[in-house]
Amino acid sequence: MPPKGFVTIPELAREHLSFDELIPDFSTRAPNLLAFLSMNGKWLSADTQELYNFTVWIAMSPAPFKEQVAAAAEKFIRDHLVNAG
Repeated sequence: MPPKGFVTIPELAREHLSFDELIPDFSTRAPNLLAFLSMNGKWLSADTQELYNFTVWIAMSPAPFKEQVAAAAEKFIRDHLVNAG
């Protein structure tokens, strides 16, 4: 069972993202995720190009595949999540 107050990325996405947007506004979402991770002592260990490519892939993904995209985003974050500092 996750620690009290722990929220998974798909839960955050369901609360804050609209997957039916034509062009998602990642300019506010990616910084929010990074701020959330930082406030919780976590960070992503991925080089700039890898993170960029993944973000573009998410942005270009068709809305009918939102569940698969959310699962892929969760896996990417879990695979690259590290303790900050």
